[in-house]
Amino acid sequence: MDDKKNIENVLFQEREQLKITLESMNKNAKYDAVITDLMINGNVGGKEAIQLLLEIDPNAKVLVSSSYSMDPVVANFKDYGFKGCIIKPFKIEDQKKDLSEVLNNN
Repeated sequence: MDDKKNIENVLFQEREQLKITLESMNKNAKYDAVITDLMINGNVGGKEAIQLLLEIDPNAKVLVSSSYSMDPVVANFKDYGFKGCIIKPFKIEDQKKDLSEVLNNN
């Protein structure tokens, strides 16, 4: 299997998903929450995505996901506008808990 090709496919899908999310938000379609990775090589990462999402919806519930727990954005996620943080690797139960907390807090 070609890892580089797989990575390129994932990046393309991430870029397209962000585009769909932004277009939907512009059309007043609402998402309960958005989870974005902090770093996406060659693409818009979480730090940039949060700015775009909050311009469209200042009340957006956005969580940042990363394996870099010491990164300033992750360590101080609320300062950047994120409502929650998911550290990788994670168990699905932990992700569910983190997402529930964000969804249940206004």
